[in-house]
Amino acid sequence: MTQHTPGPWAQNGNLIEGPDGETVAYVTAYNTMTPRQKANASLISAAPELLAALKGMEKWASSIHDGYPPSTASIAAAPYREAARAAIAKATGEVT
Repeated sequence: MTQHTPGPWAQNGNLIEGPDGETVAYVTAYNTMTPRQKANASLISAAPELLAALKGMEKWASSIHDGYPPSTASIAAAPYREAARAAIAKATGEVT
């Protein structure tokens, strides 16, 4: 599988650009974007940082869960760990 363009990404009008100026995504003409479309563009531009943070949170949640007897913290973290794993898999193309 091809790797995504490394971050950080930045929104430049209606373009989402990688650090080398490569266009990562194009959204509708910036002047005609609705507030929702502008919010979506902001979310897209944060994708690399969000993925990195989610991977870190999944690693942390696994560290308090794996190899230890169940505890309040590990039980509480379990559903978030699974949700993080599912989102990471979707973001990396492992599942669609």
